[in-house]
Amino acid sequence: MISNFVNSHLQTSWKIVLFVSCYEATNEGDIVRLFHAEQEKFLTCDNYRKKSVVFLRATGRASATSATSSNALWEIEVVQQDPCRGGTGHWSSLFRFKHLATGQYLAAEVDNDQTFDVTRQKLRGSSTTPVFALIPIPHAYDISSLFELDPTTITRNEDPVPWGSYVRLQHICTNTWVHSTNIKLDPDDDNVRFKIGCALMKEDKEAFQIVHVSPDEVRDLDFATDAAQYFDTIVSKWEKIGIMNVHANERKQVMLLLSDIVYFLACQENNGSDAFDVQILKPNRERQKLIREQNILKQLFRMLRVLKPRLEFERSSTKSIKGSDSSTMLNNDQHISTSPQQQDADVRHSTITYQIKTICRLCYRILKHCQQDYRKNQETIAKEFSFMQSQIGYDILAEDTITALLHNNKKLLEKHITEKEIDTFVRLLREKRDCKFLEYLSDLCVSSNQAIARTQEMICKSVLEKNSDILIRTKFDTRECVEDMVLDDNISSPIGFSNQNILQEVRLTWDGTSESIEHMAGVIRDKPSHKRREEFKNILEYY
Repeated sequence: MISNFVNSHLQTSWKIVLFVSCYEATNEGDIVRLFHAEQEKFLTCDNYRKKSVVFLRATGRASATSATSSNALWEIEVVQQDPCRGGTGHWSSLFRFKHLATGQYLAAEVDNDQTFDVTRQKLRGSSTTPVFALIPIPHAYDISSLFELDPTTITRNEDPVPWGSYVRLQHICTNTWVHSTNIKLDPDDDNVRFKIGCALMKEDKEAFQIVHVSPDEVRDLDFATDAAQYFDTIVSKWEKIGIMNVHANERKQVMLLLSDIVYFLACQENNGSDAFDVQILKPNRERQKLIREQNILKQLFRMLRVLKPRLEFERSSTKSIKGSDSSTMLNNDQHISTSPQQQDADVRHSTITYQIKTICRLCYRILKHCQQDYRKNQETIAKEFSFMQSQIGYDILAEDTITALLHNNKKLLEKHITEKEIDTFVRLLREKRDCKFLEYLSDLCVSSNQAIARTQEMICKSVLEKNSDILIRTKFDTRECVEDMVLDDNISSPIGFSNQNILQEVRLTWDGTSESIEHMAGVIRDKPSHKRREEFKNILEYY
């Protein structure tokens, strides 16, 4: 027999906690979804035409319960005389439902919509009886936010409300019952949003299931909503005072948060490594959807628009510096003294430029991760395609995001890629001689392992007809060596060359320059201090 005892002589720490029942009942602060069992739709609150509305959201998925929108999350508040008390919700309790993403409360108001609906007509009773519609309100103390849960099975009033229960919602203030309708919020809508209201008569089939939500999903939503609110505040400030008047620490904080979102999408811990090195092999669809639903994508494009004028100024300044006449430079024996104030200004300018470019690149990297294998996000991002095109060439990964968006998406590719876009990529290829632009053009040629003849033809015309000089010409050359002359004993002059000693080499020709590929490879491998080493390295990568 094992005997357990407490030794009072040992300095053991003890913690006194309140008893917690393992019974899965609905408690104050629980996060739930309300799933309409008959209609197979979730009760949702979202922005529609710049206004928050409550509706039943339909889904095209085979299993309706798998459609887990973050805008369908509600926090339960158990109404008590002492507002700080909370506790377990019983069938006799009053409840409030707080929308987790916006902080608004579920309520009802008179609905004057005259659209005919069979269910609504049946439940309203006489034609003079008003009907109501569910709406979001900002305040919890409004009496119109009180509801009571009516069970669909035999229970006792003092029993707690279990998770997974099917309940009918009664609006206390109007003494009406929540019901579904077939009235679309927009007659031209694609059968997604349907009005939900209240009427006097109770219908058994108008029941909702209380679906408990995991803490991990709630934490993800909290992160996304906090990030969206922070971006909204910051970008509004930048739009007002200008990015150049913002402290460097503020831009740094934005960079850190953008990096956190990259790791969030990758389901990885931010260990301080470079966010641009993060690779996502299996995207987390729920987190991708969360970024879209909480308007983070919208905030990213707002940020890019605010920073665009500064990027344009930097690019024009760089071109003017490169194009300046070398005759304006002073002679080597002249000494240019730079004041400390000017040096500080140069450092500050370079820091601002670096931070702005990093912010833009992180925005585009997030956009790339969000669209990966997710059609809905691709369609949302594609609405900003014209704007993204205008940022090609700024070295902020806009090209990388565009090609990732269009690759394996034939519909978008055929819609957005024209000769203008092809010529833009070819122009950048000419200016930068960077092989990544060849990879971008290659990605635009194929969709789901199927060649796209139209795009291939446009690329061939642009490269082979209009810009053939950007290509590197390859020539197989034979070079004769004096050391390999064949001499006759009686004749002093050479009579030929030995075949086995004829030197054969591959030569590359570009911009009027010709070099042996073997020679360039040798310089790169063996001569790190050679003055043309970087040039040879870039050419071979490009080749």
